[in-house]
Parts: sequence; structure tokens; C-alpha cells
Amino acid sequence: MGKALARDWLRASRFTPAQVTVKRRQTDRLADLYQKDYTVRADSAKAIATSDLIMLAVQPRQLASLLADIAPHIDAARQRVGSVVSNASIADIRGALDEARVCSILSAERSSSRKT
Repeated sequence: MGKALARDWLRASRFTPAQVTVKRRQTDRLADLYQKDYTVRADSAKAIATSDLIMLAVQPRQLASLLADIAPHIDAARQRVGSVVSNASIADIRGALDEARVCSILSAERSSSRKT
């Protein structure tokens, strides 16, 4: 999901590759992004160190581990956190991240399905 977001932001001219850092334990799976000048990191602390916006884009079963990994490195006063993790409670994410500014980002498909 994170890789797709990074590509879509470039297509929409929201960010340049140099402005986006993508984190994944197996960075070899991000070689195509690295070749296009995206910053690729395996370490969460390094990935978020200079980020103003942090997008959580993992499977729901991976969320608790990711939050525990990044929580000590979040600057709640400076950084904002967005989540595209399905069924993730924003209150729970805020609690895990020491009341960081967190919002849920819904896809058009999820948004429209909730209206029915």
C-alpha cells in the first residue's frame, strides 16, 4: 500500500520522489522506487526522522508492531500521522503515539461504501 501511495503522489504532482521516504524491512522490494530517487529505508527511526507527515500503510496485523517501533521517535508537536490501515482506531493510534496528531485517510472506494 505504501508503495502505491508513493507512486500516486508522484503522478498527482503532490510530491517529488526526493520528498518521499518509503520504509520497508526488505528494501530490495523497493529497488524500483530507489532508482527513481525516492528515499528508501529499512529503519523506522531513520525513515521518520525528518518527516513532517508519516503515513501508516500496513496490514492491520502489522500495526501494533509498527506503532511500537516508531512511538519513541515521533515528535508529536511537529509531525502529523495519517493512516490508511483498515479498521484501525485513530484513538488507539493516538494513544500509542503519545497523542500525536493522527487522521484517517479514506480511499474513495471506502468512503463511498460507508455512505450506503
